Amino acid sequence: MAARVMDDHIARKVVVPLIPGRPADWRAVFSPTSAPPVKGGGTASIRQPAVASGASSEMRTRRLDELRESVSHAATPHEVTLRSGDLDGIVSASQAAQTNVVFVRYGAEVLVEAGPTGSRFVLTVPLGPMGVGTDAVERHFSSPFVLTPDRRTLMAPHPREGALVIATSIARVRDHLAALVGIPPDGDLEFRWSSTAPSPLPGGYLDSTCRSVAETLFRSPALPDVAVRSLEQTLISAALLTIHHTHTRMLTNGSTRVSTSHAEAAREWMAEYHGAAITVPDVARAVGLSVRQLQAVTMERFGLTPTGLLRGIRLTEARRRLTGEGAELAATVAEAAHRAGFVHLGRFAQLYRSTYGETPHQSLAHSQGR
Repeated sequence: MAARVMDDHIARKVVVPLIPGRPADWRAVFSPTSAPPVKGGGTASIRQPAVASGASSEMRTRRLDELRESVSHAATPHEVTLRSGDLDGIVSASQAAQTNVVFVRYGAEVLVEAGPTGSRFVLTVPLGPMGVGTDAVERHFSSPFVLTPDRRTLMAPHPREGALVIATSIARVRDHLAALVGIPPDGDLEFRWSSTAPSPLPGGYLDSTCRSVAETLFRSPALPDVAVRSLEQTLISAALLTIHHTHTRMLTNGSTRVSTSHAEAAREWMAEYHGAAITVPDVARAVGLSVRQLQAVTMERFGLTPTGLLRGIRLTEARRRLTGEGAELAATVAEAAHRAGFVHLGRFAQLYRSTYGETPHQSLAHSQGR
């Protein structure tokens, strides 16, 4: 759980897809891979990869203070009281852009007392039945819930299954809500986990999304920045669409009719920033639309989704660099692809050949006179 969000992005490489209907063994996914059995009261293993600030970390320990400090640093300040059993704790922390993702398992029965979260957004995903309450542990949750901003939250997590914790700032969530609906929300954004009011998506979607994103982060040693940002957007979107909050109605109202001039503006913005790691929400935010509105206007104006439109712009730019027509001739295919905004060379080559009837290497060789 973190009193602040670590700012640096983690460089990542490959997204590991989940197989539907085959739940992960979470203790195997998130436990330190090299952790030997813990003896006595010390720390069995702590791994800190030599990467920039905000790197993932893993720890296994029998010390309650180490567990508390590690989780507090990654999510929100809290206290932990051992109720029964022998502590055998595991904490694994990773990061999706400005959102922290933490797995914690205590290995014993404990009571966790988290204070008011204030300006923090802290989502807890029980991986086993968890007792929850404000004055006392009054009921058991098996689905995700948000810690309250103005009152303490008491939690009795499952000793062996543990929980996931997703933590970022409320401001980050507000910004994402504005990107989804096209306008900034009025007033405070507050989540109401005790509400029975309907939300756009069922609660099970949030649980499966958090598990899927967490497994991807913890099993993938390196993902590109655009993938990490996409994972963060997926997490926040799922929370906004499944847990009732003060602005849920903004997500259930129909789309406002917008001019197709927004589609032209979106195309111009994509043409300017195509070489960067941009996402569809980035484009929507830049032109003042929600993602849903952007999808509607680009389809109406160009017959393409925003993703398809961006892909076409990038292909055109790569073609110019491979042929030298209106752009500096690239030295290699990789240079042309990367400067156009493509990350995966294999996928780029397939798209290029299906579009232009020749491979990128053939285009470049012809232009270089070979």
